[in-house]
Amino acid sequence: ERLAELDGATADTVQISTMGGPIRIKEAPEGAQLHTMGGDIRVAEAERFVKATTMGGDIFLDSVDGWIDATTYGGDIQAAVSGQGGDVTLVSMSGDITLHVPPGFGMDLELEIGFTRNSSQQYRIETDFGLKQSVTPEWDHDHGTPRKYIRSTGTARGGGSRVKIETINGNIKVISGK
Repeated sequence: ERLAELDGATADTVQISTMGGPIRIKEAPEGAQLHTMGGDIRVAEAERFVKATTMGGDIFLDSVDGWIDATTYGGDIQAAVSGQGGDVTLVSMSGDITLHVPPGFGMDLELEIGFTRNSSQQYRIETDFGLKQSVTPEWDHDHGTPRKYIRSTGTARGGGSRVKIETINGNIKVISGK
């Protein structure tokens, strides 16, 4: 199956699409575009970008010097920005998301946890940046199961890369390297 054309992809970009099973990449110096219908995705080291989607599984991006766009419909995401990094979008429909960023990495953060009425409702956004958090007072009925949202937005280290993280019934952590 041919993946959709991606801006920035070259002949040397790692491109894998599979109907199921894990995807494991050691290195992708020209970026990686990865898609599996079910299974974990792990990238040890990438440059330029990683675009990763799994319908059911965890995503582990150990070191990405470039932009990241990762989505799982049922799993956790752990990602680490290295070098200059880039914009980061991490989305899980049910799982914990942890992002590691290097020292001096400037960010404009948009963090959101949706939680459903029948969940533990004890989810948290943890960052090192002293961002304010808000919880919506009313239940939102627009997405099937009623949910409320914990949101945290703000600028860290003067801003720069856009960091957007969303999950449902999971925790968000943004951890800064010393």
